[in-house]
Amino acid sequence: VRMVLIHSGKRILPEVSESLSAYALQKLMSRGIEVLLETRVLGRTSHSVRLSSGEELSADTFVWAAGTAPS
Repeated sequence: VRMVLIHSGKRILPEVSESLSAYALQKLMSRGIEVLLETRVLGRTSHSVRLSSGEELSADTFVWAAGTAPS
C-alpha cells in the first residue's frame, strides 16, 4: 500500500511550532508515508489524482481531509 500526504502549505501542521511540525513530518516519513508539500489536488478520476505539480498519481482509493478550524 502506498500512502501519499498532499499538503498545499510549506509544512504540515502549520498551527503548531515549526519543531513539532518537523517532528511530525519525520515520523510520517519514517513510517513510509510520502509527503508532498506546496502541492494541490486539481482533479480526480476513477484511478488517478492530478496534482498542481503536473504529476498524476495512480490511486484506486482517495481520502480527502480539509480544514483545521471550526466553521
